[in-house]
Order: sequence, then structure tokens, then C-alpha cells
Amino acid sequence: MAEGGGLLNRYRIKSPIGGSNPPPSATARFSGYGRALRPHQWLKNLLVFVPAFTAHHFDSSTWISGLLAFGSFSLCASSAYLLNDLLDLQNDRAHPTKRHRPIASGQVSVLHAALLFPAALLLSIGIALILPQAFLLSLGLYYALTLGYSLFLKKIVIVDDWNFEKIK
Repeated sequence: MAEGGGLLNRYRIKSPIGGSNPPPSATARFSGYGRALRPHQWLKNLLVFVPAFTAHHFDSSTWISGLLAFGSFSLCASSAYLLNDLLDLQNDRAHPTKRHRPIASGQVSVLHAALLFPAALLLSIGIALILPQAFLLSLGLYYALTLGYSLFLKKIVIVDDWNFEKIK
């Protein structure tokens, strides 16, 4: 591919002394995929169990539905995080802490992330199809809002530079 051509060349990571960084080890790549999916963010999806607890429904079908909803929401959230990281790639690479994220650092390739985010979303939808239609609608609304944030809302500055000195 010609220099500067194509999406993958555009986002290739350059080392400070020239050339490209060496590819990460298999262990680092595997760890990078896990971090890119952001499983620590899945904890909030445990909220899908709240209705079962508050209604005192402890039967197996309720728990299976809850586990499916949890898995579906978690995959959907991971898809949104991957897409957001792809959309913010240039800014993340220039950021002092975000540059260490798996895609920005090169632990996960842009191509793999670009394939993984729709795969996670499709798997999420596939699981959601097993559940009541209201769940699929809420999942779609969640993804639409998250996508809206990634594409538009985060660019709207509400309070640009809150400086208490200006209040005096």
C-alpha cells in the first residue's frame, strides 16, 4: 500500500526514533483485547437483576433471563466502547493517559477493533432476540444514545473552562 494510503497505514503507530513499534507479544495482545472490551464497566449491567430481587423472583427462568440480559448489555457496551475508541483514535494517541488504551497503543490493531465492534454488537442483538421485545428495544435505545454521545454530544461544550477566579 502506498505511504499514507488506507485506513490502516493512516493509524500505524510510529516510534519516537522512526519506523513502527514492534508488534506486541501474544500475551500482551490477548490482555489488550480484554482491556479493550472494558469488562470492569460491565458491573453496572448487574442492575438488570434488580427487578428480580425487588420482586423476590428467584426461579431459574428469571436468573437465566437475567444472565442473558447481562451478557447482551455487556457485549453491547463493549461494542460501543470499541467504536468510541476507534472514533477517538487520533485524540487518544495524543492524550497523556488515553494513549495507553489498547487500540491507541497498538496492542489491538485498528482492523481487529473494526471487526470486533460489529461482531460484539451482532452477538448482543442475537442474545437479545431470545428475550422479550422490550429488552431489545431498550438495548437499541442504549446503543443509539451511546452512539449519539460518541458522534455528537461529547463535542458540545457545556462548561468550557470553569474558573472560580472569574466569579470573584
